[in-house]
Amino acid sequence: MVVVRKARRKTKKKMIAESRELARLVEGFVRTHGGGESERLYRWILPTKLGNLRINVHEDEEFPSEYLTIFSRFDEPDRACERLGSFSVNCYSGKWNFHGGDAATPIDLFEHWARQVVPILVASQTLRGRRGPRRAIGR
Repeated sequence: MVVVRKARRKTKKKMIAESRELARLVEGFVRTHGGGESERLYRWILPTKLGNLRINVHEDEEFPSEYLTIFSRFDEPDRACERLGSFSVNCYSGKWNFHGGDAATPIDLFEHWARQVVPILVASQTLRGRRGPRRAIGR
């Protein structure tokens, strides 16, 4: 007989900790690649080849979610839709959201999101924050 166990639900404390970790990762990426704080509903703004991308992470301590989410929206939906396609971006609102499943960790979702964002960064942004080639000490 095979025993199937139900996945344990995350505790409220764990959900809050995971959303904070995801927000820390996203904020570090945004700042490293030429973005910063946003004045609008979204927390950060990142300039891209497709116009500004506004970004937020679900971080509600009173009602945390079991599923990690990175919300983002392009200021110019037409440009984004033309490049990324209507399957990926909402061509009317510019929304481009990333949702983690049951097993998603903050790092998993962040890495998936970053792989999608890096190709649309302005060329000079991809070099920011990188170090040159490493040299052996004493040579």
